[in-house]
Amino acid sequence: MSINCDVLVVGGGISGIAAAMELHKSGKKVLLAEARGYLGGAIRTVEDSGYLLEMGPNSMMLGTEDPINVWLDQLGLSGNLLKASPDSQNRYVWIRGKLFPAPLSPSSFLTTPLFSLREKIRVAQELFIPQGSGLPDGSDETVGHFVRRRLGDGFLEKLIDPFVKGVYASHPDLLSVESAFPLLSKLEKEHGGLIRGAIHLSRTKRRKGMPLSGPSGGLYSFPGGLGEMVRAFSGYLNDDSLIHAELTEWHRLPSGGFKCVLLQEDEAIEVVCKKMILATSPSDAARILEKNHPELASVLFSIPMAPVAIAYVGVAREALPGYSPGFGVLFPTSEKRKVLGIIQSSDLFPNRSPEGKVLLTVFAGGMLSPKIAMSFDEDFEAIILGELNAVFGLKVKPEFFRIQRWAEGISQYSPGHALRIEKIRSLTPEGVFLAGNYLGGISVSKTFSNGVEAARSSL
Repeated sequence: MSINCDVLVVGGGISGIAAAMELHKSGKKVLLAEARGYLGGAIRTVEDSGYLLEMGPNSMMLGTEDPINVWLDQLGLSGNLLKASPDSQNRYVWIRGKLFPAPLSPSSFLTTPLFSLREKIRVAQELFIPQGSGLPDGSDETVGHFVRRRLGDGFLEKLIDPFVKGVYASHPDLLSVESAFPLLSKLEKEHGGLIRGAIHLSRTKRRKGMPLSGPSGGLYSFPGGLGEMVRAFSGYLNDDSLIHAELTEWHRLPSGGFKCVLLQEDEAIEVVCKKMILATSPSDAARILEKNHPELASVLFSIPMAPVAIAYVGVAREALPGYSPGFGVLFPTSEKRKVLGIIQSSDLFPNRSPEGKVLLTVFAGGMLSPKIAMSFDEDFEAIILGELNAVFGLKVKPEFFRIQRWAEGISQYSPGHALRIEKIRSLTPEGVFLAGNYLGGISVSKTFSNGVEAARSSL
């Protein structure tokens, strides 16, 4: 069997789907190859015993200018969007064996018992700290170093550290602020500091009539979970544009295009294409490129990936005496808990659990505790239930428990990441384009945008 196409897209996660849709819209003959039996990658929604489970991201942040919005409108999905409930504004931090509401506004910060008076004064002093003070020239500053010098140890330990664990499954000292949280670096460079920058953003939002907190669009999902979006996106592509097969071999043709071999079960399929987009994890892209481009593969292999295990716990509401409605709970590293964070999924969106039940999505593992993510099921369940007992007072065996593991869960934007990406770009051969959450942000919307950009670059 032989197939000819303009562009072969390898990888059916959200960036690969975005690239394929953009190419299809542009009139290109595209073939999207995914080795697994489903599309969406980590974005997958599963119904089990009356619970609606997100196997990866639980929701997505939408800004008004995100390219994904164009596709949501075009495919009639915008009207199905569910904005997170008001309870999602309640976020908790576990400190000294107690749950504290995370201060998400200036007024709540001034009154919160989470920080001491000295720590609050130290945050206020940020106004008077010179831009870039104490930084060696040319250094790729970590998130931890950035927050320490601008806002102090207390703010880092009690708020930023648990936030970073919840987003990247990592630690502030392991991430580049320029790459992982570019807005923070931008605020300092353009406005001299974070408080001044936040004031400027607030004034800009007021002028434009935007909400004063959170991204301009907000936190969203769909009645059927994020899988509903993936199904609609996949349905946009013709059946002839999709194949569940693995790229096993490729070489360049004298014409400048590529001859590729895809393996579908036991059948080898030959694909001749003009260009290729590798929309995979960095390690999968490295394995594909290693034979012909070993230096490029070496850089791709050097990008760390955090292993993550997710536990889905369904339990009667009355079995959680310490429970309060909200988005979830974050844990500072100093508290030495065995989980990264808890999302109270049934509080965020409707129909995530049966009536009277609570669905908790618990994340564990990450860069600091990778062995927990890969532990035996029985041991992992015992860890999760022990943590839920400590936090919410859960003492009974839950009626529902399910585990999902991602050995390469979240790309890590460690110090030097920007230089690695620059080198990757310079070494990528002509006619090959890369996409994935290691290139321009790990969120759903950023990863989608990255796929769109790869497609447009290939036109």
